Amino acid sequence: MAFRILLGFIGGFLLLTAGIAATEGNFGPAAIIALVAVAMLYGAFRRRKPGAAPKPAPIKPATLSTPIVIALVIIVMDVAVLGAPLLATSAVFFSTIAGLFWALPAFRERNVLFSRLRAVAIVLGVSGALTALGMHDSRLARERVTSVAESLNAYKAKHGDYPDKLDSLVPEYFPEIPRALTLGAGSRIRYLRGKDGSAELIYVSIPPFGRSRLRVDTGKWDFFD
Repeated sequence: MAFRILLGFIGGFLLLTAGIAATEGNFGPAAIIALVAVAMLYGAFRRRKPGAAPKPAPIKPATLSTPIVIALVIIVMDVAVLGAPLLATSAVFFSTIAGLFWALPAFRERNVLFSRLRAVAIVLGVSGALTALGMHDSRLARERVTSVAESLNAYKAKHGDYPDKLDSLVPEYFPEIPRALTLGAGSRIRYLRGKDGSAELIYVSIPPFGRSRLRVDTGKWDFFD
């Protein structure tokens, strides 16, 4: 029962994520996430056929193929769909809970327990590494956006006003306009001009939910979704 509840919870989370990704225009990744979510929800809510209670199956040691496949799926989704900070952190959380539910029944069988903990460690290791990578990438993103803002202020000091497009900074200030996040969809820097002559830079800092904004003239950051 606990496993079905966990499976349903993860499936619902992925289905919500797929819907948000679709609203952002990422229809391909959204379809992949939705298929995984539907499969999980089906496994969580499908009814067993009536009959005699099944005999408990013997507890078997875990193989390495399943956790390696899960780790590869996490990597692909992390890099191509949502970005490291969000998905990797979620994967660490869900993998920890799932790993406990999976490993504890084999507590009295040491060989089986160790094999299962080893499998869980593979998934957690990949998720943890991607979380660290995402945090590093987020820090670099702020530095990149700040450098673009400094170039905009230098452009204004030289020409008397901010440019209409970021492409005006090429090639004098940048060989090409940098991206904010290295990983994840929607990581380009958006440039907006206000009617009062102000300028701001926006990028998706928590894909696909939240956006960070830097006001170029004041240098102040804020966050919205």
